[in-house]
Amino acid sequence: RWEDEVPWSEKRRRHQAIEELQTRISAELNERYQDTILEVLVDGKQRGRWRGRSRGNTLVFFDAPGNWIGETVQVRITEPKTWYLLGEIESFEASTQQSRTTAVPDGSHATREDGGHRV
Repeated sequence: RWEDEVPWSEKRRRHQAIEELQTRISAELNERYQDTILEVLVDGKQRGRWRGRSRGNTLVFFDAPGNWIGETVQVRITEPKTWYLLGEIESFEASTQQSRTTAVPDGSHATREDGGHRV
């Protein structure tokens, strides 16, 4: 076994430098998504927003009424962040061939037809 000749303060400095570099790189990469539309598979909610992943495994959040779990939605990216993207729904594809009914906030129901448009 080799002796550890690197002081703790140097290890901490190197670690912080790597974290700062990774943060900058991630922010730069996510900036390219500004005003683009990504296909997102919705897998749940987190802190009141719908959460999903793009085909490239990028974490995407959006706000929308209804239940979107399991749906594939087109999300326009409005605010790229360092570790995730924020956006708004443009459209969605129904996950089944059948119409689905979902409760909306006013107590009525919205029907999703095969055409991928919310009615």
